[in-house]
Amino acid sequence: MLVKTGMAIAALVTASGSAAAQDVTQAAAADSFVTHYLDAFNAHDVDRLRAYWAEDIEWVALDDGEMTTLVSSASALDAFMTQYFAEHSDVRSEAGQQVRSGSFVAF
Repeated sequence: MLVKTGMAIAALVTASGSAAAQDVTQAAAADSFVTHYLDAFNAHDVDRLRAYWAEDIEWVALDDGEMTTLVSSASALDAFMTQYFAEHSDVRSEAGQQVRSGSFVAF
C-alpha cells in the first residue's frame, strides 16, 4: 500500500551568509529532512521517526475537511505508529509537492 503524505513538519534550519545562500541551505536541509523522515517511515522504524517528534506533537487525520486529533504526545504517537505498522506491513509513503516557508516544510 502506498500512502501519499500530507504532513506539515517544522524543519529546524540555521543558515548564515547571504539571503541566497540561506535559501539554498534551507532548501537542502528541508530536502534532507523529508528524505530521512520518509526513509524511516518506509522502514517502519518508529525509533528513527521519534527523533523527529516534539514531546507535545499532535497527530491529526483530515477527512472531508474535518480534522481529528488522533494522539497528543510523542509516546502516544510511538504506540500509535507501532500498531499502525503492525497492521499495515506493506505501507510505504512518498512525498508529493514540497512547500517551504522559512524553517518550515510541508509535504
